[in-house]
Amino acid sequence: MVWRLIAVMAIPLLLASIFGGIRIRDAVEESTKTRAEASQVAAVPALLELYAASVVLGAAQIPRAVTPDVTSRADRAIANAQALTGGGTLHPDIARTADAMVNTAEQIRAGGTAPAGSIQLVVNRLHQLQGNVVDVVESSVESIDDVSVRNATSRLVDIQSSRLLLLDESVAFLRAQLTPGHPRDDFVALRGAEQASLQELARQYPADDARVAKLVSVEQQRQQWIVASTKPAVVRDQGVTSSELFATLSDEAAGSIQATVSHRSSEARTSAIRNTVVVLLALFCALVLAALVVRSITGPLRRLQTATRRIAEEDLPAEVERIKVGESIDDVHAEPVPVHTREEVGRVARAVDAIHGQALRLAGEQATLRLQVNDMFETLARRNRGLVDRQLELIESLEFDEKDSTSLDRLFVLDHLATRMRRTSDNLLILADKGVRRASTDPVRISDVLHAAISEVEDYRRVKATEAPPGMLVEPAATDVVHLLAELLDNALRASPPDKDVRFNIAAAQDQGLLIEVADRGIGIPPAVMADINENLRHGTDPGPDTARQMGLFVVSRLAHSHGLEVRLRPTFDTARDPGVTATVHIPHTLIVAPPAESVPPTESELSMDLDHRLLVAAAEAAPHTDGSPSDGPHTDRSVTFSPPSGFSRGPDGTYSVTLGIR
Repeated sequence: MVWRLIAVMAIPLLLASIFGGIRIRDAVEESTKTRAEASQVAAVPALLELYAASVVLGAAQIPRAVTPDVTSRADRAIANAQALTGGGTLHPDIARTADAMVNTAEQIRAGGTAPAGSIQLVVNRLHQLQGNVVDVVESSVESIDDVSVRNATSRLVDIQSSRLLLLDESVAFLRAQLTPGHPRDDFVALRGAEQASLQELARQYPADDARVAKLVSVEQQRQQWIVASTKPAVVRDQGVTSSELFATLSDEAAGSIQATVSHRSSEARTSAIRNTVVVLLALFCALVLAALVVRSITGPLRRLQTATRRIAEEDLPAEVERIKVGESIDDVHAEPVPVHTREEVGRVARAVDAIHGQALRLAGEQATLRLQVNDMFETLARRNRGLVDRQLELIESLEFDEKDSTSLDRLFVLDHLATRMRRTSDNLLILADKGVRRASTDPVRISDVLHAAISEVEDYRRVKATEAPPGMLVEPAATDVVHLLAELLDNALRASPPDKDVRFNIAAAQDQGLLIEVADRGIGIPPAVMADINENLRHGTDPGPDTARQMGLFVVSRLAHSHGLEVRLRPTFDTARDPGVTATVHIPHTLIVAPPAESVPPTESELSMDLDHRLLVAAAEAAPHTDGSPSDGPHTDRSVTFSPPSGFSRGPDGTYSVTLGIR
């Protein structure tokens, strides 16, 4: 469930991360682009200075009026341009144009104080520089989509064009002064071009701009003096003034471009940082929110799962067990599931609480029904047991008085059948979880317990028993051990073929207890079924549909658990056609006491007593009877009934003798 919730929350987070990453990438790319543009635009002032210094130097070379300041300015401009082109930060196209400008400027600088060739060569080189600087300016701002940059670039280009026209006009005027009779057509054409250029430049500035107004005024005055041709010095001074104004406007336009591009670069960098921070913060908040949402869902689910498992595995079984042992359902309080939300999980928790309560109610009803059934079983069992006890007393009295051996054998059969009926009644009492009432609490000799168990089964002659060790079993364990062993012997006799004996072995265990084995030679039990039976014998089982079919094992399990006995089944032989089953019973030493000092084993003469006397002795020693009066009714108890064990034979005088020996 947690992983599914994480997957559901991860999809929008992943999409947000993708789109946020795209936005960050775009911002970073824009910042990188603007930085590159700023680095390209940063080269414009230096190249403009190179162009301006070269123009001043070329203009001074024509009249041979070069001064040290002019050459120094040109040298500085060339050095700065060389450092710029060698830095590797310029675009390749701009770098090539800048190199060409440096070469042209060096050629002009090589002329010294006089032009290296004709005046036209210097003018051509300056025209070449003007074209290069315009290319540099336009290439630097080509990718910049900004109105102010485009306007400043347009002004800068017009300024350089007007500046170059001023130079051409000055050169033409100088030629006219130096060469009398020189044609003035070129001068007139240049004059018109300069005026048109100034008008175009003036339209790009405010009407009240004093510098442009002064530039136009100086140009008009210069044109008048040029026409008059009377004061060349005034014309030259006015040309210098115009050149300085052009330089001021050029520097301003270049500075505007550089400032705008730098501002754009700074904004792009700030935007990239801001977008990165915003996206990362948004993703972090989304992750925190998703974690809180997942936790708000999985927390109650986890508590619901834990509480439900605790109810199913611990609370409910313990509560049902308390109800089964007789505790009132009103005293059993169901712990509610610790989920108190009003969402679906909370409603499921309340449904679990309702199911828990219904389960306790059903357990209470089942316990009540079981108690009623147990009471019914107890009533029927005790009534049947009282009738059977009276029947046994009547059969015993007939046995004492009967002299005919055939009739006596039939009475013995009736005695065993009645004994089995009484044991069946006792089984019903055990099934109803009711104890069998006993009349005595004195310990019983182990040998008498074994003889009594053998006498409980009908086909006792097939039971081959070993000698019992000395000692006595305490009550009520002695009577229950007789019952337990009788059930095991009865099962073993029924499972064995009629011609096979059942071995009944007993020996002292290592822990000072007793180890009793009942081994048959039947067809055996499948390993899986035997494992289930041993599990039930080890841990006990509740009455169910198989209880009536396997009542003997159920009774054995109940009796063993009531006294701490250990009962286990195993194959008699690992490999055989009829491997059989061996039931092992371990009696702990806490149930065994030492026999009285005057108690001695029976002698041969005692074993050959008259049967009537032997029956009385066995009955007195094995399990005391009640007085058998009719007033006992259904509660008359008879712990052990003794029937003649294997080896007894009847003589011609009507008495029984035994030929068993002591091992």
